[in-house]
This record gives sequence, structure tokens and C-alpha cells, in this order.
Amino acid sequence: MLENIKMLLGISSEDTSKDNIINYYIRTITVKVLRYCKLESLITDLEPFVENKVALILKSQNTNSDVKSIQRGDTTINYNDQKSQFELTELTTLEKEELDKYKIRKVKFI
Repeated sequence: MLENIKMLLGISSEDTSKDNIINYYIRTITVKVLRYCKLESLITDLEPFVENKVALILKSQNTNSDVKSIQRGDTTINYNDQKSQFELTELTTLEKEELDKYKIRKVKFI
């Protein structure tokens, strides 16, 4: 997964400066996916999901632009809302819908 995420981010495979943070997010997202789907281990079909989510998190952290828009008449300045680490790692509704097909459902016999 590490190499695929580096490819998505345009990071050379020889560059190891971001490996720790990438591995951290891989573990974090994997745990969230496993808990949501009630799985014991990550299946191969879910690896691209984790890779894409980690790449999106890292891309969003690299946006340095604080100003989103400026309006000069009556002076309006809008700033980009930086999401917290917690918000970035949370699964969105669309992501949960995508994961629902992998979710294990418990059957209760009466």
C-alpha cells in the first residue's frame, strides 16, 4: 500500500521522508474500515479504498492556501476551513455506503 500511495501523491519510491506519516494513516484508516465492516483482517478488495483515503488525507493537509476568496467591494475575505486530523480520518456517508457491501451482518436466530 505504501508504494501505491506514494505513486498517487507523486512521491518517489526512494523518498522515505513521509513513510512514517503514510504508515500511520494506513493503520488508522484500516482500523476504521475493519471496525465499520466488522472484519478481522483487511481483504484485498478494500486495499484501494484505504490507499485512496490516505492519499486524500495527505493531499488535503498539503494545501497551504489559507485564503479561499477575496471580494473588494465591502471587503469580504473567506478562509479555507482546515479540517482536524479527526475530521480527515472519519468515514464519510458516501464512503460508508461503499463499504456497506463488505460489511458482515450478524444473524440472530430466534
